[in-house]
Amino acid sequence: MTEIIATVESIEQAKALIPLVDTIFFGEETFGLRLPSSFTRQEQRELVEIAHVAGKKAMVAVNGIMHPEKMKQIPEYLAYLKEIGVDKISVGDTGVIYVMRKNPDLALPFIYAGETLVVSARQINFWAKKGATGAILAREVPIAEMQEMIKTLEVQVEVLVYGATC
Repeated sequence: MTEIIATVESIEQAKALIPLVDTIFFGEETFGLRLPSSFTRQEQRELVEIAHVAGKKAMVAVNGIMHPEKMKQIPEYLAYLKEIGVDKISVGDTGVIYVMRKNPDLALPFIYAGETLVVSARQINFWAKKGATGAILAREVPIAEMQEMIKTLEVQVEVLVYGATC
């Protein structure tokens, strides 16, 4: 199954893109990496509403490296994301996965986003067994290897088709 995910840099851009995509991707700079804009909590709520009214999904970047100060803030942020109805999150730091597993009331569907590290079906399937609904494949994996991986993958993978990653 192909899913078109677009990272948005403004509310206006999200409104323009929503008819063309399946999922919009956004976040705030405290917890997210590789984002063109940092959205306030109220803007994140609005983006989720825009997606859901159109029958689309909203995914939030929680893909940063979480130093101890940030890890203390993760439970509150995850609770907020659940409250506003985020469909899934992109997780880069396994500490966030640990928090969700220890506190099921904070758990959200997640995609494992260790982009620079995820290079094999075995690794992706490992994270699927830990609850990941997908993974972001390293940008360096050639298409021939991707075609081989597809045969044994247990969850979807995200690949960059076009655009900047930083």
